[in-house]
Amino acid sequence: MIDCTFGRLPFNVTYGYGPFSRIQRLSYSVASSPLFYDHKILLYRKAQRKDKVQGLEAFGGMRLAVMRGADVERGQASRLSDRVTDVTGYTQMIDMLNVKHIDGGVGSELFLKATEGYRNLGDEYVMETLASSPLVVIFGSQFLKQQPHFLRRFNTALELCR
Repeated sequence: MIDCTFGRLPFNVTYGYGPFSRIQRLSYSVASSPLFYDHKILLYRKAQRKDKVQGLEAFGGMRLAVMRGADVERGQASRLSDRVTDVTGYTQMIDMLNVKHIDGGVGSELFLKATEGYRNLGDEYVMETLASSPLVVIFGSQFLKQQPHFLRRFNTALELCR
């Protein structure tokens, strides 16, 4: 979808990769329109939820995992439990769920469902939506100052590529 969008614009593109927290620190940034709609979710073992307890208190005491550097997910997990562990990837999170080193994980629904091993968790696990979290492209504010019409043109081209 990104290649299609840039193909409609007179720009050559080079992709950069890195931890989101570092990218955020390197420059102020602006998000595009959503490429996909995603959700921040809590994936947990059903047996760990306290019966007959309403709201967030039902998850108290769970051992939860979040991606290292994922501040939004850490905040959501911290509201659910004071036992939050950082992981380096969704595969590690799924592996830790499988061997019961954690009771649940907070992260992206799209990325969790695409992770190898997710389908093997079985019906002992359930997913609850915590918040909407669209997947966007991040552009540096310095670049957008140099190209003031770029974001509008990018978002228009993105609509044509969906």
